[in-house]
Amino acid sequence: MITSLLLTSFLIQAAEGMQNVPQLQDVRGDISTNGIDVSWTDEPSFVSQQENVIYDIEVYYPEQTEPVYRESIERRSNISHHWHWTSPLPLQCLRHSVRLRHHNASEWTDRKYVTGSDPDYSELPVIYPRDNIETAVLADSQKKFCCITPNGTTLKDFTYDDRPMKSIRVGQTYIVDLLMEATGTGGSILYCEVNRNYNAGSVVYVGYSPEVHNFTCETRNLRHLECSWTQGEVAWTLTAENKINKTSFTYTADPRHRVYLRAPQRLEALNVNSRNASIQWDWSDANLMLLSMRCQVRIMWSNKTEDGREDDTGVGLISMTLRELHPYTTYSVQVRCASNEHFWKWGDWSKEITFETKEDIPQAVDVWMTVNSNNSLVVWKLVPEKSHGKLVKYELSWNGSVPLRLEPTQHCYSMSTDRVKRITITAMNSVGYSQPSTIISPSQARDVETTRVNGGNGGVELAWAPKPGASCGYVVDWYPVGSQDKCDIQWIKIPAGRTNTTINSGLKDGVRYTFSLYACTSDAPKLLQRWESYGRELAPDQAPGSFQGKQDGMDVVLTWDEIPLEHRRGFIQRYEIKYTLSSHGQYKTETVLGSKDGMQKRIYHLHPETYEFSIHAVTSGGKSSKPATTRVTLTSQVSQIIVYSIVSLAGAIALLLLFTFLCYQKRTWLKDKVYPEIPTPRFVGGLDAKGFQSFELPAERVEHLDASPILFSDVNQKVTNNVTHNVFFPLHRNITDSQPSDPADCKFHPSMKILITEINNPNYKPLGSVGEAGEAAPVTTEEVTMPGYKPQLPGESSLLPLRSASSYRALEDACQGGLLESEDYISVGLVGSPTSVSSSQPLLGDSYTFGQHA
Repeated sequence: MITSLLLTSFLIQAAEGMQNVPQLQDVRGDISTNGIDVSWTDEPSFVSQQENVIYDIEVYYPEQTEPVYRESIERRSNISHHWHWTSPLPLQCLRHSVRLRHHNASEWTDRKYVTGSDPDYSELPVIYPRDNIETAVLADSQKKFCCITPNGTTLKDFTYDDRPMKSIRVGQTYIVDLLMEATGTGGSILYCEVNRNYNAGSVVYVGYSPEVHNFTCETRNLRHLECSWTQGEVAWTLTAENKINKTSFTYTADPRHRVYLRAPQRLEALNVNSRNASIQWDWSDANLMLLSMRCQVRIMWSNKTEDGREDDTGVGLISMTLRELHPYTTYSVQVRCASNEHFWKWGDWSKEITFETKEDIPQAVDVWMTVNSNNSLVVWKLVPEKSHGKLVKYELSWNGSVPLRLEPTQHCYSMSTDRVKRITITAMNSVGYSQPSTIISPSQARDVETTRVNGGNGGVELAWAPKPGASCGYVVDWYPVGSQDKCDIQWIKIPAGRTNTTINSGLKDGVRYTFSLYACTSDAPKLLQRWESYGRELAPDQAPGSFQGKQDGMDVVLTWDEIPLEHRRGFIQRYEIKYTLSSHGQYKTETVLGSKDGMQKRIYHLHPETYEFSIHAVTSGGKSSKPATTRVTLTSQVSQIIVYSIVSLAGAIALLLLFTFLCYQKRTWLKDKVYPEIPTPRFVGGLDAKGFQSFELPAERVEHLDASPILFSDVNQKVTNNVTHNVFFPLHRNITDSQPSDPADCKFHPSMKILITEINNPNYKPLGSVGEAGEAAPVTTEEVTMPGYKPQLPGESSLLPLRSASSYRALEDACQGGLLESEDYISVGLVGSPTSVSSSQPLLGDSYTFGQHA
């Protein structure tokens, strides 16, 4: 019974609670923020009975049965209540509706609506959010966009940066949900299209919350604070805020720990001498005179090269002293200061001031000397910072001679080698003389070999083996090869114990230098080694000269001249030869290693074609930009032989014609030399008592006669019917010791009768014959000419010594020849053959023929 009463009471209270439904007072939407504000009230009687109340709230889109958002909130018991919610979808896209209830204790209230855009009155599609600040979106967030189309239309495309998006349709509204990525300054394009004439677009900007970096505050005068920071990509203040988010910063510090001083004022130089100077300045704020500070001076040369910095400390510091300055030098200085006790940062640099130190005596001159077979060259240098003033002169002496005055602009002096042993030089300015510098003439080593080293990056690295005799170190000098300036030489001195150096100053690109290493000794420097190198090799600026080709068989021999030294601009490593056929563009490449004796290349086994050849010289700096070129046309071997034969034949014919022409022009002289006139012999009378025939020659036309003793007993005869036939009687016989030389031996045999029947000489006509009775036929004294006569060569028998005409007459008288003599003619018996004045050959044949015709 009691249980039934309790249950009934509970049901009555629940029914009364279900009737206490909250009353929705107002639902408002803010399209700028997409926010929805909901207000409602409760009955006082319900509120008085509750301490805390829980409400269930739901938000719906049109035509949807499930809420898009649901939340349960707890409030303290009160009559009026308020709730705010931000929709992820722009409120213009769809109408939102809201309802609420007591948590599981009442019915739901009726829905209240927040009205969006009315598509019924829109003629074109529209996108939300629109093209304004509403489209600024925080990067990496989810964002909903919508496209509302006019009634009766359907969406064709919905794109974001030209990428198609999947959308949800609610009535005439199409919704897309995007993960936003940061965009550039131009933003991204959201675009929807119904058809070609119905479309809409919107620009979306995606970024980040404002950022503030390195936020600091400091004081420059102990009275005011200056704060600074590095700003982000948007405009902001210390409390930075934009449509996306809000950021604020706080900073706390002791101003004395954040001192950043302004530049010192009215800086000036005082008490300047050759080595020291003082500088002072002022502070514009008197408060700084009580600050413990540290100040720094930046010192620069005249060429603005920083020489160093000096620091000093003090309270209210206003001056510093600069020490170890260079004499006769222009300096520029600046000053800055900072808090010394709590250093924060250096202050600003002051304005720059300049001053010049006083002069001092010069330092010792750096002197060097080179020697060759012709002269000695003394060179010296004194950099401005070591001259300590304006130079007046140099004084040069050798071997203790009277000093020679030289101009301060002069830096070398040449003299005869045999005059020099020890050189001394001093420099002078307005203050006084430098310490003297002395050098002894270096020794000349003729067996020092020059080697080649490769430079690079504008410098040359040299290394050598240590030399025990180099007690005071080494000297390396260098000069351009082929330079016309004899003073164009540089040198450095290297301390003892060091055996390498790098020359990287004063070397011109593309210029060859000779480097010499000397050992520094207590006496004269000694030449140890030489190198040649380039600081930096360049490509040759000229191609090899006199490039030409010559055919040799079916090869081509190419020759060229070496590039002049000033145009090589590097060591020639090789020559690249490229050749092509004129008929087409195919080419081949040959390489020739660089060598003084290798200025030629043979290209083997080519074809009868026209070839074009080009040549480049190559150094480590590259190859010559323009090649030398030549063209060679090769002919075949057969055609070459034919050409050579034709040329040779033509030459022979030309020489023959020339020889014939000259012989014709000189025919008289040539006839006299080669074919002289022969004196005509003339027979005189008939046979004498001894059977001899005599003839005469003009005495002035006969040079000598050849004769030999005749021993008639030795003559073989052939006699038939008392007639001698064709007896050959040699005129020239071999004479032996057994043959008598006595004229008494020249006798006819007593039983012989010799009749001359003819002289068997092809160049003479027969003069007569003898009869059977042995009487001579009549013979006239008329001269017989013998045209076309040619001297006959003698036989194998030796010739008699040449004799004068008187000798022959004596011989003839001894032999009783009975020969006639006259003033104009020489009587000649059968003792030999006459000889022409112009010929050493006998005028008659080697023998006579004797006989009698039948």
